[in-house]
Amino acid sequence: GGERTMMQGPYKLVVEGQSPGNSGIELYDIKSDPGELKNLAGEFPEMVREMQKELRKWQESVLNSLTGADYE
Repeated sequence: GGERTMMQGPYKLVVEGQSPGNSGIELYDIKSDPGELKNLAGEFPEMVREMQKELRKWQESVLNSLTGADYE
């Protein structure tokens, strides 16, 4: 699975790697919705964008660590 998740406060972002654009993105408030039944991505597009940006940054730093790029 290409699914990636990220937590920020009570929010959990779920991104499925294979879907371009906004489809395949889910956002949950796990404090008030521990069962992850209500997808909030449509209600909080700004938060989704911010969290995706952070996720990308994190992925790039992990990739750099794996390839040794941050030791050069």
